[in-house]
Amino acid sequence: MTSEIEKHPCGPGREPEDQPILQGLLPIAVVIAAGCESCAEGMVRHALKEGSSRRQVLKAIGIVEHLHGLECFKAAVSEDIRERMVKPLARARKTVEEEPSEATEGAGRCCW
Repeated sequence: MTSEIEKHPCGPGREPEDQPILQGLLPIAVVIAAGCESCAEGMVRHALKEGSSRRQVLKAIGIVEHLHGLECFKAAVSEDIRERMVKPLARARKTVEEEPSEATEGAGRCCW
């Protein structure tokens, strides 16, 4: 029996656009938490290249930003760790905003 993903027009291993591609999005959160600006830029570019949509990447960054501002996060994580997340968060968002539009890039691709 063929699974739904194997029947999808993008083929096995590809997910429809509305499904997040976690292996591209989770590393963004990790490198932001680690405080690495250049890594954040690289992971954003990699996620977009590998098929995550701009919307998905921005949502992932937004989730990290939201968590960063929660009182429980502030209570659990030291000030120096929270401070080192600020620049990678900004760099990640700027990288997405500077990438070419999805409308002009990837025309003819069914998933991204």
